Amino acid sequence: MTPTGSTSPPSPTGSTSPPSSAGSTSQGPAVTASDPDAVGLPVRAPAWAPTTGWPPAPSTPAWIRSLAFVATVLAIVSGLIAATGTAALRDDLREIGHRSGRQFSVASETYSVLADLDAHAAAVLLAGTEPATSGRHRAALEAYERRRVEAADKLYQAVAAADGAPEAAALLRRVLHDFGRYQALVAEAMTLDGQRPRPAGETPPAVLARYREAADLMKGSILASAERLAQLNTDRIGRAEGTGRGTARAMTGAALAVGAVLCGVLIFLQVELSRRVRRRLNPGLAAATAVALAFLTVTVGVFTTAAADLRTAEKDTSGSVVVLSEARGISYDANADESRGLLDPARGAEYEKAFQAKYERLDGLLALSFDDTALPGERERAVETLSALREFGSGHAKMPLPAAGRQQEATRLAAGPEARDADDDFDRYILALEAFLLMNQEHLDQSVAAGERGLDGGALVPAAATALVLGLIYAGVRPRLAEYR
Repeated sequence: MTPTGSTSPPSPTGSTSPPSSAGSTSQGPAVTASDPDAVGLPVRAPAWAPTTGWPPAPSTPAWIRSLAFVATVLAIVSGLIAATGTAALRDDLREIGHRSGRQFSVASETYSVLADLDAHAAAVLLAGTEPATSGRHRAALEAYERRRVEAADKLYQAVAAADGAPEAAALLRRVLHDFGRYQALVAEAMTLDGQRPRPAGETPPAVLARYREAADLMKGSILASAERLAQLNTDRIGRAEGTGRGTARAMTGAALAVGAVLCGVLIFLQVELSRRVRRRLNPGLAAATAVALAFLTVTVGVFTTAAADLRTAEKDTSGSVVVLSEARGISYDANADESRGLLDPARGAEYEKAFQAKYERLDGLLALSFDDTALPGERERAVETLSALREFGSGHAKMPLPAAGRQQEATRLAAGPEARDADDDFDRYILALEAFLLMNQEHLDQSVAAGERGLDGGALVPAAATALVLGLIYAGVRPRLAEYR
């Protein structure tokens, strides 16, 4: 028996037994949040310190690849913006200079030819059919036939240029239908007029009735439809110019934004490489930055120049070319009113009123063109045309109107010196107006051609510049990444 306070003898192994108490359990792996099953397996350290909540900084190769990828995407987007904007602006410029512009020119010329055709039809019937006036009758008939063939040719051109536009096609169908009726009525009037020889100034009532119907059809339907057709194309030109300006602004803004970010990323990548791999300058990235900056400058310049060409083309078309083309058509119609009044004295006052209204409109249009002169020599052309118009108006005013129902007086006036002087004045005026119009049309064609050359010349630039930037980025980054293999 061991006395109280003594110790137990050591065990044979030399170890001491740990004290135990009732209810105690053997110790093992503890239950923790990271080891809820208490299996005691090693726990992987967290990827980032739980106290900060931020992932560790990426490795240098991963960081370089990320920046290079962002620069690559931006370079591709920049090239797409340049290519898309160039194509859209080229299409708007061609709409003004070729599609709508050509359709407007054809419609305007058709109006002029049709109006002059009716003047020649009146001249044929005014000349008489007796042998004494056969020379005048033959010359008037030949002029009418030339204009008739020319009018048909212009209408075929208008159909070809309509390009499937629904409203233009509907107008042209109406014009073609009415033009066929007009030719039939005039042919019938000429056939009736040629049934027996008659002196000038004794137009049979049946002949005059057919011509009146033809003239009303020409003025009320054919010329109105041709004028509406020209206006449709003028509106399309204005819309194309507005769309082009919007495209130029949007694409310029997008190019500046993407190009600036691209240059910024390339510079930042250069700085990062300098800091992390101890290289002062990366030639590939420096060259890529320079190319990207140059490409951005060229792209913005192309867009700005194209927008200016669009403004010039639209101003020339809807300004001088449209105004002068309209003036040409009105001039031929006013001259036809003069011939109609001589052939049909019963309607003489009506035709004279129409002539005066058109003359006042012409004076206003040419005065407007005079105020808008900007080309070298254009002001002189404007002065010459305006002066010729006023001489024509003055000559018309000297020619007295025949009394209603007095066709002999009308014939005498048509063959008299006042009428010949008025015809000469009109011919001089039309020549001056055509020269004025041609000057502005040539300037428009040159503006469109210059714009197309600028856009076509840079068609391959976006693809080439993008490929070069991508190649330089690869050449600058690849050697640095190879150092980490």
